[in-house]
Amino acid sequence: MRILAALGAFLILAAPAFADELRAFVDPRVELVGVVQYLAGLHRDAGRPVSADFPDLEARFAPFRAHPAVKLFAASAARGEDASALAMQYLTPLPELKWAKDPALARDVVDRAGGRAEFERFLTALRDFSAKSRFPEYFKEHRRAFLRYEGEARAELDRRDLAKLVRDYAGPGPDFTLVYVLPVIYTPGLTCYIIPYPYAGPKRNGGRRVAGPFDVITIARRYEVDASRPYYGLDDAAWRGALNEALHLSVDSAFYDYEDELAARKSVFQGLEGGDCAGGWTQCSTAILVSALATRLDPRHRPDENGGKRAKLEAALVARLAEYENDRKRYPTLADFFPRWIDALKP
Repeated sequence: MRILAALGAFLILAAPAFADELRAFVDPRVELVGVVQYLAGLHRDAGRPVSADFPDLEARFAPFRAHPAVKLFAASAARGEDASALAMQYLTPLPELKWAKDPALARDVVDRAGGRAEFERFLTALRDFSAKSRFPEYFKEHRRAFLRYEGEARAELDRRDLAKLVRDYAGPGPDFTLVYVLPVIYTPGLTCYIIPYPYAGPKRNGGRRVAGPFDVITIARRYEVDASRPYYGLDDAAWRGALNEALHLSVDSAFYDYEDELAARKSVFQGLEGGDCAGGWTQCSTAILVSALATRLDPRHRPDENGGKRAKLEAALVARLAEYENDRKRYPTLADFFPRWIDALKP
């Protein structure tokens, strides 16, 4: 696997824009939001140094604590889980921060900021904050620190090939790139998403199937602040999040072809509450299917172990996958096996 990184002046401008199966980088757009988050008092390190690499953060940006971007971020964050880092993935590099993708594709994430109009207000303020605080210059001044974080993350990712694991198991399917955004100043909220999102029922994408290619995005979390060895858990916790999203890509794409068959079984999901199952039978069914796949592919994955209906459904799906694994000649891909697989869902 080739793992590429942004180097030198490129760090100042944008996330990488090449087509490979895995990318891992510090995103200046996300770090800009991280500074605003810090000033809003919503950062995990608010009131103390973010890390030994940025002892000047407070002094450099404190004069902008009353900036409209800070107030708008605080108001948005108060509505629920912050999705700003994911929203940045739809935009062009600094300083423009314009829409690089159809804004309609970002509906799920911008709705968390109060909707498109409110998010546009935040973007306008964020551009102004970046210019007045001279954030791009600050990022450039600290590029050695950012590069070190990238280097440590690449070392973690070299330990296993998640894209190959998924493709070997599911067979040829949607073209996707694994994208790991490595926050340094920013503290993540919502951490995983697929851009553009594949079909998952009539309420997404106007009921249209999305062909891809897809970016399977993980906003990693820093589990330690250690100036000598930054740690993101990319071979463990964040890896499992990326695995879940990559499997969702296969399941949600197959869902488009077998929605009627799953709809005929939607009574199976009645009575399941909480988590993904609070979002209706389509979201619940895909979540259970993905969990069953993750159980087969990652020995550390823990499905619903509380007993009850969901545990029984997942166990039936996991058991049925053995048939797929033992007869790949008949079922070259998971999509070929899908009708037989979902037949395991019984009331």
